[in-house]
Amino acid sequence: MPKTDQGQPRILILSLSASEPSVGRLCVPTLETALRKAGAAITRRDIRELPPVWVDKRKLEEFPPAYADLYAEVEASDGVLLVVPVHCYTMSGAAKSVTEIIGDALSLKPVAIVTAAGSHRSHLAIRDLMVSMMFEQETICFPGTVQATEEMFKKDKPNKELQERLTDLTTKFVAFVVALKPFVVEHGGNDEE
Repeated sequence: MPKTDQGQPRILILSLSASEPSVGRLCVPTLETALRKAGAAITRRDIRELPPVWVDKRKLEEFPPAYADLYAEVEASDGVLLVVPVHCYTMSGAAKSVTEIIGDALSLKPVAIVTAAGSHRSHLAIRDLMVSMMFEQETICFPGTVQATEEMFKKDKPNKELQERLTDLTTKFVAFVVALKPFVVEHGGNDEE
């Protein structure tokens, strides 16, 4: 479980691409560096650590234990940064499954999203996820997103523009999480110290 030192906001990075290689996963080191510089304590999880499952009417405890562990990590975090692949102008099926299983842990949780897609034209694909999270779980979606495409990388490193955009997103997201903490605690969200 993520813990904080000296009041650091706890941010969970959840990489939701089942593919290897993954454009989204290539963004994670830049996100981690920027989050550390912004004063956050970081936990990273990868969808590949989870066994594949069908989403059905099972309760959380009926899924493999790795899902309950992830749910607990999401609940214990102050904010979640989702790194989501876009396929055919929507989020991947595997990413959708994970977000459905852990969805209730996102209640009153600040969430930022980085998408990875094959085309710049996919930048609005994530809106369905954001709307669903806001209306179903009362997730507090950060209004900015970043989309990465393969052409933004050279030797598996983000180009300067993408690095700047990822850094800007994470820096603002940490400030967003910190600013919302009193509201979240007052209204029944995570108040662990």
